[in-house]
Order: sequence, then structure tokens, then C-alpha cells
Amino acid sequence: MEQMTYETVVTDLARQIEERMNHPYLTRHGIVPAVDMPLLRWMVEMIEIESNQQRQLVLATYFAHQALELHDQVKDCPNGSLERQLKVLAGDYASAQFYKFWHCFLPTTAIASVGRSNSSMGRSARWHSKRKYLSRHGWKRTSD
Repeated sequence: MEQMTYETVVTDLARQIEERMNHPYLTRHGIVPAVDMPLLRWMVEMIEIESNQQRQLVLATYFAHQALELHDQVKDCPNGSLERQLKVLAGDYASAQFYKFWHCFLPTTAIASVGRSNSSMGRSARWHSKRKYLSRHGWKRTSD
């Protein structure tokens, strides 16, 4: 068996990230970001590399980070554009990858609770965004 080194672990995890984010639709439109190797190396430095569970935790953490990064980029895309829709899709896809790894660490009830919390935070963020828009542009009543 090959001796594990930090670099072989980083290389293997990067390969797994690329494979999991290789969704045909996202790849065709060039939305899949390159693996952030410095971030991945930093994450691997924090773990015992022989521990499969800790390597899985690195993947879960990386996908959570990637999902947040992709969703953060949505605000820079024009409303209604294909690019905006694809960024949301890619972020949701990375989030799904996060949950696939994370389920190994928590009971199903905890994951459902976190999912509800994330949904609630998303609704809250949209409400605050709408409120900020209304405060800048004034409240306008529309006819039904």
C-alpha cells in the first residue's frame, strides 16, 4: 500500500471534488470553479491524513465553502440571466454534495434541523435584501 503524504491526500481529494462537481450541464456552460488548492491544502494540514472520516469531513467542509462562494457570486450576475441561474444551480449542487458527506457525521434528525435552519436563513436574507431595496427606492403600491 502506498504511503500517504499530505500531497497525495490533497491530490486525491481534489480529484474527488472535480469528479463530484463534474455535472454535464454546469461543465458545458463553464460554471464549475477550479479547485482552490491553497484552501484544500490548508484544510488537509488540519487533519490526521490516515483518518478516512477526517478526509470526508474535509470534503464536506470544502463543498459547504464552495456552495457559499457560488451563491455569493449570484449577486454579481444580471437578474434573470442564464449565468445567474447557473450560479444558483452550481451552488445548490455543491450544497447537495456537502450534505452527502455530512450525513455520515450526524443523525438524520440533526441534518433535517440544519436544513430547515438553512432554509430559514435563506428566506431571512431574501427578506432583508428586499427590505434594503425598498428603503433605497421607496415603497410603491402596485395594483392587483
